[in-house]
Amino acid sequence: MSCATCASRIEATLRKLDGVREATVSFPTEKAIVTVDENFANKAMVVATIRDIGFNVVEQVSSWEDIDAATKSEITRQSRLCFVGLVLTVPLFILSMGATLASGEHGLMHLG
Repeated sequence: MSCATCASRIEATLRKLDGVREATVSFPTEKAIVTVDENFANKAMVVATIRDIGFNVVEQVSSWEDIDAATKSEITRQSRLCFVGLVLTVPLFILSMGATLASGEHGLMHLG
């Protein structure tokens, strides 16, 4: 979810499902609370509907160990993305500034 409109879209889609009594989606917390009539809807149906409209579903974790594992996984992913960004940025910097740095003219006024 990248904006409040996404949260509204998920809410509206869930509310249209048969058997969904109430659906509330929070953009800041990226959580959805869905109340269903189990005779008409179930968890699998709700998850499938959210995925069908293009959003990922992460089911609620049940223990602190799961939260720690999810946090470590996210930190690892972000670290990897940062490293890739750095690896791709250094060559661009060298290509764009290399000639200026090699010539000794840095665009600064030299006094003296």
